[in-house]
Amino acid sequence: MPLINVVITLIVIGVLLWLVNTYIPMDGKIKNILNIVVVIAVILWLLQAFGLLGSLTNIKVGLSPSDSHFDGVRKEWAMMLPDVHSVSGIVS
Repeated sequence: MPLINVVITLIVIGVLLWLVNTYIPMDGKIKNILNIVVVIAVILWLLQAFGLLGSLTNIKVGLSPSDSHFDGVRKEWAMMLPDVHSVSGIVS
């Protein structure tokens, strides 16, 4: 990404944040949270734009039971649990 695009994007984000902080009435705590979130997002974007951070598309927030990570966990638990069909005394 060319440096001029980075600078223009930072200026646009800064002006938008200034407009929100100036003209939209909000509690001070909410403005602080908004500012922190925007600054963190911009820092992460800059790190990615300059290649210091890998692709953000591979970052997942939370896992669902259908994710491949849980397949290995399920297999491990299945090996630890007794096979109910092989236990004597159980009539099917």
